[in-house]
This record gives sequence, structure tokens and C-alpha cells, in this order.
Amino acid sequence: MNTLVDVLNELDDGTTTDLVAKIVEETDSTFTVRYLSPTKKFYGERVIYKYESDTYVIDKSCVSGYYDSKDEEDAGFEKIEGGWVQVENDSDYQPSDEPETESESEESVVESEED
Repeated sequence: MNTLVDVLNELDDGTTTDLVAKIVEETDSTFTVRYLSPTKKFYGERVIYKYESDTYVIDKSCVSGYYDSKDEEDAGFEKIEGGWVQVENDSDYQPSDEPETESESEESVVESEED
């Protein structure tokens, strides 16, 4: 099995976050997972992640996303000696400061739906 998923977790401060986990077992309503968790070690300036030795049984409804992959690289991690690190985003993409506007085709669809 070992498919990767995002699991919605509530943190101690009440906020929620998605954590990457590997499915190790499945029943009709639950998954047994092993979380890919940050350690206190660093690789340069990046935190090293390792799979926890403990497993957790979660309801399938807690899964917020499926990677359809067993490869941690598909989840944004890079294998290094001693664990995994998140891949740095070297993209040159800069979001526009200008507000988005609807295209003419979108406006005409909206207008025709109101008729």
C-alpha cells in the first residue's frame, strides 16, 4: 500500500493543518498511517523530516488529499541522507498586484444565465 495522503490535524493551539502521511493499512472506514514529521535536525536551513515510528488509526474522512503516489517527491519532499526535506521553490513566478477581472466570455455566460 504505502500511498501518500494529506491528513487534516488539529494543533494544540486550535488551528488545523495538513500533514503528509503514508498509509500502511486500510479497513472499510479507517486508515492506519505513519506521519512524515519534522525533526529538530537541519539540512542547511531546511528542516529534516522523518517518518514517525508510531502508527495512528484515523477515519478516512480525515484525509484531505490523496497523492495517488508512493513517492515523497510528489508531495514536495526530496530524499537526503537521514530523511526528507521540503523542496525549495525556485520558481520565478510573481503574483500580479493588479486585481483580476472577468473575461468577456465569462461576463456573457453570467448575463445569459440570468435571462
